[in-house]
Amino acid sequence: MQKYPLFARSIVVLLLGYLLLGIAHIAILPPWEGFDETAHYSYLQQIADTYKLPRQGTARISQDVEKYVLFAPMPYSGVSPMERNGGFTYKAFFESPAEIVDRGYEYIHKPPIEPRNYTEGNSKNWQSQHPPLYYLLLSPIYLATKHLSWGVQLFILRLTSYLFAWSAMIVGVYACLLAIHSHSSTTNKPLYYWIMLGFGIWPIIFPSWFPEMARMGNDSLCALIMALILVVSIRACRNGLSLTYSFALGVLLGRLAGRQNRLREGNMAVVRTSLPERYQLEAKMNVSQIAHKLRVQIGLFSGELSER
Repeated sequence: MQKYPLFARSIVVLLLGYLLLGIAHIAILPPWEGFDETAHYSYLQQIADTYKLPRQGTARISQDVEKYVLFAPMPYSGVSPMERNGGFTYKAFFESPAEIVDRGYEYIHKPPIEPRNYTEGNSKNWQSQHPPLYYLLLSPIYLATKHLSWGVQLFILRLTSYLFAWSAMIVGVYACLLAIHSHSSTTNKPLYYWIMLGFGIWPIIFPSWFPEMARMGNDSLCALIMALILVVSIRACRNGLSLTYSFALGVLLGRLAGRQNRLREGNMAVVRTSLPERYQLEAKMNVSQIAHKLRVQIGLFSGELSER
């Protein structure tokens, strides 16, 4: 990076800008306006307060979330008629008498009389199929903030979640640096810097990055795991595919396997394009090839087992 200070400064500025934009998005986003946040919060609350995993098909939304609709506005329904969201819409709320608006403001911005605790509600939790790693990582943050107001707690939980995704961009840039230093040719190195800059402008090309990642949701952790998969793959290219790298790839891929099969297939594509051709096409020793596959499969099994 010393030979290309413009790239270094540009990427640092971009990453800092994404952090500030993410925080700004979180700050102006009303409670529960992030995709599926009510379901993710209920999952988190259940696993943190009861030490039990939600069961798909029987898991329920928290009573705290269901009670919220009695005091403050909720997102519009995703189906027509959109105004029927089970409580206040924003229009209905702000057209209400002043005492109702004041009560809603206090409910959002004042700490609860007692810390929140998960109690099973009536509605089904439609996000209970996800593996628990994301929610386990957020559990200490939830437990430390459950006595705070809704506004403050949701801000802290969203910020923590966004930091996973923001870290993914940092890890991705680091992976590009690894690839640059691993490349023996000096004539093509400027091209690799442009690739790294392209990685850095991802949220500009795809602005839905902020609504998707600057909320409470496990996609942010998926982004970080995918970036780690890229780093491990590049290190395996440079240093040789060892037992440690094979097992690490298996574990990381296994972490994502419980979420979506196509997501795991996408990560397998990353691994296939990252590993050198000699590990893909020139398997001169069948025993070594079989051993590598076994190591990855053992890691995948360990990752999936630890999630379940």
